[in-house]
Amino acid sequence: MFFALVQDIISIIILLGGKGEKALMNMPPGKQEEHILNKRTITEIAPPGFLVGALAFAKFALFMFREGVTLTVGNEHTILYARATTVSYLTIAYCQFANVLPGRYDLSSAFNRKFLSDKILLWFILASIGLVFLGVYGPLISEFLSFAAIKLIDWLYFLGAMVVFLSALEIMENFKRCKIKGDTIQ
Repeated sequence: MFFALVQDIISIIILLGGKGEKALMNMPPGKQEEHILNKRTITEIAPPGFLVGALAFAKFALFMFREGVTLTVGNEHTILYARATTVSYLTIAYCQFANVLPGRYDLSSAFNRKFLSDKILLWFILASIGLVFLGVYGPLISEFLSFAAIKLIDWLYFLGAMVVFLSALEIMENFKRCKIKGDTIQ
């Protein structure tokens, strides 16, 4: 829990640091009487949340299937179970890294040139990746968190999940940008 909290704090710092997009100030403000959880915000938050959950569960299930393990009462403390939960956690963690990008660049693609020149963003992402490595491979920390070292194939699986997640986010953000442009034109 503590490890996830630290990672989320770093994601928030990434979003707060650095320069924002200049065009953002040209957008009309939100309505003062509008609740923070409304139809628009829920449709922006819920699909990525469900997708991360589905990807994490799929990675856990795929790992267990690939290793030929059936999860039953009593075998949840095995090394394979620890590796499966590590893969699942890493899927969530790396999807969070990907989730920062569209949040940082509301009006342009996450794959813009600003990403590579945003030194604060890059340093915090590298620091977060370092913390994740420390959590998985650090002797005391990984034991405390019940993580286990994973194989290269496992890294490829959850990095693939991150690419799927980032692609889905980019598609959703593109629809959002089209709507914003349509609203500002009228």
